[in-house]
Formats: sequence, structure tokens, C-alpha cells
Amino acid sequence: MRFTTGLNLFLLYTSLMNGADLLRWPVASKIKSQISSTFGEPRNDHYHNGLDLPGENLSVYALSKGQLLWSRQTIKLKGRIPFGGGKTVVIRHSDTMQSGYMHLNSISDKLINKKYTDAQEPLGLSGNTGHSGGAHIHFFLYNHIKREFLNPLNFLSNDYYQDTKPPEALGYGVLINNEMHRITIDKPFILSTEHPIYVRLYDRGIKNERWGVYKLDAYNTKNSNASFSLKFDKINWHKNRWVTNHNLSFDEVYFENWIKLGTGFKRSSFIKWRASGLKGPEGGQEYNLTIRDR
Repeated sequence: MRFTTGLNLFLLYTSLMNGADLLRWPVASKIKSQISSTFGEPRNDHYHNGLDLPGENLSVYALSKGQLLWSRQTIKLKGRIPFGGGKTVVIRHSDTMQSGYMHLNSISDKLINKKYTDAQEPLGLSGNTGHSGGAHIHFFLYNHIKREFLNPLNFLSNDYYQDTKPPEALGYGVLINNEMHRITIDKPFILSTEHPIYVRLYDRGIKNERWGVYKLDAYNTKNSNASFSLKFDKINWHKNRWVTNHNLSFDEVYFENWIKLGTGFKRSSFIKWRASGLKGPEGGQEYNLTIRDR
């Protein structure tokens, strides 16, 4: 197999981003399995760096043909593919692009002593090995030169799942001294100083999976400029931490399962957010706040 370099790699990456050469899903599309976790969702203290498809002993395929690199990982390297994936297969598709398939129950015997895969033979079966809370396949796209994970939904076809519901708010809170205090945002509440306001935000899927959002713009003034913006096209290693498109670290975006809307609401007395999934409809809310000192 010949790998792309230089201009050819740029053209490959550009064609994928423009949807001209979409990758295949890692399990058969006829199964129509739901997505149980999306790219960028909170995971305790880090961003989720791929997609999860639930199910046990599903045949798992490579997203595209490539070179087989390794089949398991036992150590953690900062800024590299994380450990904890159990039985894992990683495939090199170009000089920079790799894909990975984690938590496999088993790896195909046919891969032994092979250097390449043509994406037609299964890599193995999905399972629950490693740090996993249930049987599923976790797969990712990784640029090992730039040390960044890419959102697979930018590269995959649209025929596997549907996102017909806009993101919705399940609750609001104010973070004070590292403790979340729930508020009813359309009723008066007290803030003695500028504390950040958060929202429990989900984008529900076909079977009511609670996905994270792809894009969020939040406003704390009545002008058109967002005071807080978030987008999950990629997660890259920057200054010894994983950050989003807007160079936001995990702690700058999330507190547990709450997502930050920003600060300065005590001064503006206005809050608005607009959010969407990567391939789904947009949703949002806005309120005139009644904030009291005591």
C-alpha cells in the first residue's frame, strides 16, 4: 500500500472534510446501532475523544484500508492515544492519520502476521475489555503529528443514524466554591458577585441517548456577539492539556456534566444560548434574568 505525503495528504484531508470521500462506519450499517456517546462529551476529567456504538460481539471493520500498527496498549503517554482501551486495534491510513478501535472482546486471528487491512475483513468483535462500563466499540480518528483527535462525524456518511431533535436544557446552575447550586432561571435568584452559570444540555438521539452537543454559543449581553463559544471539530494537545477548537480546556468548559455558559450575567441580566449537534437541528433559549444581591 502506498501512503500519501505532502500535497497528496492535504488533498486527502480536504476531500474528507468536504465529504467527497467519506469513511465507512466500523459496524455494518444495516444494524443501525445507536450512538451511545459522542465526540467531546464530558468524562469525569477529560473530553470523550471518539464515538461509542453499543453492542456485544458486533463485527468491527476498519474505517478505510491501511497499515496495522498494534493491537493493545498498556501504558499512558501524554498527548498520545489514551490507555484503558483493552483489546485495541490501531490502523495507519496516511503519514498522519490513524484510526483506533477499543474494548474489543476479541481480535481476528486473520490479523496475525498481517501488515495491512483492506477494510473488508473484520478486525474483531466489539466487547467490554479495558476501562469500559458496558459492551461497545469506541473508535477514533487521530492525527499523530498534530496530536489531535478529529470528530469522526465530519468524515462519516449520514445514513447510519438520524439526529432530528434539537439540544435541550435539563436544568441550570451556578458554580460557587466548586459546588453546583441549581437555579430556576426564569425566576429571581441571588448572586452577590459574578459566578459562572452552567446548563445541563443534551442532544437526544433516536433512542433517547443523551448526546453531548457539537456547537454552543452563549450570550450574556443583548448584542450579537457571543460571550462564550464552543465547537467540537477536534481536540488537540496544547500546552500540556487537551483543548477544543477554541483552545478551551476541560475545566474551562465542564463541571461534571454541566456545560459553562459564561460569566458576567449579574451585570447584563440577560442570558441566551444556541446549540446544535453536528448533523442535527439547532435549539436554544433566552431569558431576562432577575438577579438580586441578597
